[in-house]
Amino acid sequence: MTRVLMIGHMARWRDRRTTALLSAKGCEVAWICPAGGDPLPRDPDSFQAMVVLGGAQNVRDAADPAHPYLVEEMRLIEAWLRTDRPLLGICLGAQLVAATLGAEVEPHPEGCAEIGYYPLRPTPAGASLMPDPLQVYQWHYYGFSMPSGAELLARGQIFPNQAFRYGANAYGLQFHPDTTPEEIHAWTGLYEAQLSTPGAHDRARQMDEVARYDSILSEWFSGFLDRWLQPSRDGLRLSQNRAATSR
Repeated sequence: MTRVLMIGHMARWRDRRTTALLSAKGCEVAWICPAGGDPLPRDPDSFQAMVVLGGAQNVRDAADPAHPYLVEEMRLIEAWLRTDRPLLGICLGAQLVAATLGAEVEPHPEGCAEIGYYPLRPTPAGASLMPDPLQVYQWHYYGFSMPSGAELLARGQIFPNQAFRYGANAYGLQFHPDTTPEEIHAWTGLYEAQLSTPGAHDRARQMDEVARYDSILSEWFSGFLDRWLQPSRDGLRLSQNRAATSR
């Protein structure tokens, strides 16, 4: 069984979609929230894959003594990148992976945000990964430059760098394939003031578009996770075969 370490950044919010999809694929998911006081695992090698989720924080908060967990997460990401195990960063998680690799993470130069559904266009390197276009959900003010040695997989209109792959098994997704309709409904109500930011979509538009795009995005994410998990599954089979032949 593939054990997946999932790192969240909002103590009151537990991931729904990614956990459900991974569990349905036979994975054991261990969810922790360092922002809420959970320690990082002492033995990360007991996990075969890792997901770093989004949150209201940003990479600049790593310099703030009130957010020491971000520095610890980046150290874990740095160590993880030296292995062949699958790593997935989503939104803030993607920015943390990019920053760990030396990329700049900055707000939009004109103060724009992406909040709502936006089309992505795959690059030649990402053409086998997603349709052209793919409508994805976003909620962010910061974007990342491309890390040295990484491949750009998808571009967007407001924030150009939307998805990258580093090595064979590490991915950063600026967008939110993990967000459910229930969460979008809740967030657009709780944080409606943010929807007046340039580039953001109003609540009515988002509620209309979630009905059009959510099931397509969820299906895409499930297929993406199958591809992302494959190296860990192959590694487990190899370990099991070695153990069997050594008996």
